[in-house]
Amino acid sequence: MQELHDPHHYDILPSDPTESVISTVKAWSNKWTLKGEINEDIRVYIENIGDSHPGKCKPLVKTHKQKPFPIRLLLSGCGTPIQPLSKFVQLNIRHLTEHLPFQILDTKEFLRKIDEINNTFSPLPDSVCFATCDVVALYPNVNNDMGLPAVASLLREHPSQLGIRTDCVLEALDIALTNNTCVYSDETTSTYARPNRGTAMGPSHACDYVDIFMSELDKKLVSTCPVPLLSSLVPHHLQEQYRYLDWSRFRDDGFALLLDSEHIQPFTECLQSLHPPNIKWTVSHGKSATYLDVSLSVRDGMITTDVFSKHNHSYLPPSSCHSPAVFKGFAQGIGTRLRMICSQDDDLDRRLEEYAKYLTISGWKYKTAKERLVEGAKTNRKKLLQQPRKKREKKIAWVSTYDPRVPSKTAIINKNIHLLHASAVNIEIFPPRTII
Repeated sequence: MQELHDPHHYDILPSDPTESVISTVKAWSNKWTLKGEINEDIRVYIENIGDSHPGKCKPLVKTHKQKPFPIRLLLSGCGTPIQPLSKFVQLNIRHLTEHLPFQILDTKEFLRKIDEINNTFSPLPDSVCFATCDVVALYPNVNNDMGLPAVASLLREHPSQLGIRTDCVLEALDIALTNNTCVYSDETTSTYARPNRGTAMGPSHACDYVDIFMSELDKKLVSTCPVPLLSSLVPHHLQEQYRYLDWSRFRDDGFALLLDSEHIQPFTECLQSLHPPNIKWTVSHGKSATYLDVSLSVRDGMITTDVFSKHNHSYLPPSSCHSPAVFKGFAQGIGTRLRMICSQDDDLDRRLEEYAKYLTISGWKYKTAKERLVEGAKTNRKKLLQQPRKKREKKIAWVSTYDPRVPSKTAIINKNIHLLHASAVNIEIFPPRTII
């Protein structure tokens, strides 16, 4: 309630706004259907919101921070009038994140960057230090006056892969941003609210949209930073080629390697000046650092990486009533992840022992856990980092309660798939390579 009554972020509404939002969405849908921009299937999908409702408020408790634990307010997009429209927007803009030079998508991509920094700039100067940066409450402070034009600019360079016009996508995005209403109910009353700035955490479009907004600040930081960044270590004619190594960002977490600890203050001031007063940063620095799930330090002029976690680990015990397939590569997968992150063999050995104990505490036999972890860690680290990201294959979900006493659904479907494929229509819905 305290979050919802903050006038800087939410407007309290007098009544349930669902019918008004439904009318707005259907007006958009009718407009672009008449213009021939969206087909009948898309129109039916977006307008299937007759039984929708405002989003539910969910507190994300930040238990890794100091007590009293702060919260971030999530607005669930499920079942809301803008849920289908939000998904439509996401499908039209998700490809844009591939064209953000400073954006990293996961730990593997970050580790690739670290390897390239080592290969290009080692031995690093003794004076280097790490700077890890975090935006304070990013989503509610996104400036839509800057975010919408950023999406428009990228869509003009890289049009929607669905073939949808840019102005159609932007209008849908604007509706999704301004009509993401929510409700909080206690024993006596229901409070309806709508964000008046930024974007809520929860809707389908939110993550990609925020990344695109932040990419504008990434470019501004690298181009206006008053201190020399990593690319300054190579000859001038090569600096543009290595500019993307100057700064890395995963959503609201930034990372830079500065050439001297004395550069921290002007670097921090530059960060804070990128988008005042909305976007504020906290900055940590030192000869070692943690970023995502990676611990970093400099040894002999090169960056070394180790595993970092905020808490001890609790893993699924083998006695749990899950399909045996769930446990087939469970510990091996953990071992492979440790091998990917740990650049030094001595660090890897310590982590394998540590994680074998975590699994033992969770109900695994120590010997089995250690053997499988070691087996997973045998993979060549360079090959792991070079493996391309797997494309998601189409999946058809059949959700049911697992019971070890019943036959395997997958085996039954695979045995009888020829009956399903006797129909040409079914082959389109369930392609031959469908994962079951």
